[in-house]
Amino acid sequence: MILFISVFTSLYAQSEVITLDEAIEKAFSQNPQLMAGNYIVEASKERDKRSYAGYMPSLSFTTSYARQTGNPTSKPGVPITAGSSPDNTSYNYYSLGITLNQTIYDFGRTTGATEVSEAQLKSDIQDINVLKLSVWELVALRYSLVLTNQELLAVSKRNVESSQKHLEQSKALFENGLRPKLDMLRLEVELKNAEAVYISAASALKISKNDLLAALGIKDFFDFTAEKFDVSCSKPAFSGISSYSTDALDARPEMTAIKEKIKLSSMTLKTIKSDYFPILGFTATFSDAGTEISDLAWNWGIGIGISWPIFTGFSTYRSMKEAQNKLSALKFSQTTVEIQIKSEIMQAFENIEAADARIAAYEAAVKSSKEANNAAESRYESGSGTVIELLDASTALANSEANLVKAEFERALAYVRWQKALGKIPEKYSK
Repeated sequence: MILFISVFTSLYAQSEVITLDEAIEKAFSQNPQLMAGNYIVEASKERDKRSYAGYMPSLSFTTSYARQTGNPTSKPGVPITAGSSPDNTSYNYYSLGITLNQTIYDFGRTTGATEVSEAQLKSDIQDINVLKLSVWELVALRYSLVLTNQELLAVSKRNVESSQKHLEQSKALFENGLRPKLDMLRLEVELKNAEAVYISAASALKISKNDLLAALGIKDFFDFTAEKFDVSCSKPAFSGISSYSTDALDARPEMTAIKEKIKLSSMTLKTIKSDYFPILGFTATFSDAGTEISDLAWNWGIGIGISWPIFTGFSTYRSMKEAQNKLSALKFSQTTVEIQIKSEIMQAFENIEAADARIAAYEAAVKSSKEANNAAESRYESGSGTVIELLDASTALANSEANLVKAEFERALAYVRWQKALGKIPEKYSK
């Protein structure tokens, strides 16, 4: 009993109240997966900006110094001057230069690179939206589990109090010679069992709170109390499931993400094909060189050139086939996502139907169990009832109350999964 009082006191000490909205806000600002995803999007934005560098000229500066000999060498059609012979005399040689290169036309390489970067950015943004929906669902489910364990703890607390009341009643009757000692011993066992259930419920509550804090991205455990949230939603009509599915396919970020990936793959394929064509470019150079730093000679030059990769070991062809296969795979993945979303819609609908039916049944069971328990307590106190009847009624009431709590939890799960299936993350969290 002392252990029970200790657990009860620690659990019901003043603790912070966290609403579902506050929990989701914390998750969206602290969840490490979301934080990592946000940085991936920022990196993708920088990559997109970098892709436009291909439209601009490149300018480079070079400078060098060397100590070298100046012995003449023969070249085709230019014989060495008669009488000259190599020697070991060395000279300073200074050189500096500026080179400007500008691509004039590359048959879509640069344009394709910018389109691929833009598509990658859109794809990464949609991946974040997918992650947001998953985090919202995870937090809502874990928050619901905390609420359920709070209610189960309250049920087990009432059961302990009821068992304590029965034991005290039995002791008084035993002392007055109206009940055998066996009744008191059975009720002591009932109390110990109720306390054990309470301790287990307290442990389950603490674990569920820790799991919720982990989903929020909070490393250190602290105690808090979850506040009930509204899980009411208009009951979907079975005849409208097809329209729900159509709306979900438009709203779910998974569908948008896979479509963006298909666009990205198509643009990548288009860009790879441009490698079969030449690149036309412009070059301008200016140099200043000589053996004396104070007496350098300058030169300049401009030119237009064409670079055409005639044969690259079939690398372009293989890259193109790779991109085509990835594109085909993504199209089949889109079909898979469509089937999954429709399946989630149907399953969520059935879960709502079943949860509503169970709640109605368990509410009736709780009402009947309370009446039966009250009657059993009155009969036992008056001497017309047995301890077995009292224990049975008390157990039935505790079980029916626990079943009702679990049914309400299942209704909360059904609500969350229905919203998730529709892609209806609350608007204030979707930005």
